Amino acid sequence: MNFQKFVNELLAGSQLSEGAIIEVSSKKVTKSDNLFFEDGELEKIIDLFKQPNDVTTKGIHVDGINYKGSKEAEDDTLYGQRSGVGGVILLQTKAAKLIIVGVYDESIKKSNASKATKTVGDKLSKDGY
Repeated sequence: MNFQKFVNELLAGSQLSEGAIIEVSSKKVTKSDNLFFEDGELEKIIDLFKQPNDVTTKGIHVDGINYKGSKEAEDDTLYGQRSGVGGVILLQTKAAKLIIVGVYDESIKKSNASKATKTVGDKLSKDGY
């Protein structure tokens, strides 16, 4: 499946500055133009969902930036914050086939960025991903 339309949807409401969808099994990435993953970052993101409590000690690495990680009540979403930069939201779909990456800058509220990420994640989960 081509996930570009879902990446575009992540960015459509201006609640995220960058976005990506990672196919867990193949590590194939569909992403916005200005988001990059350095060597090893995809594997680290995927591994965080195998041991989600590690997010608080390891943080989240995206586009060469190390975000301070946190996990809230839901098991499918991990959060990263960095002062002066903004944050990142990682959401694993219900079937654990995809990870949605939403990056937001300091001008965007975390709650709005989270809602945008979860909306796309819910649609993909309903489609069996």
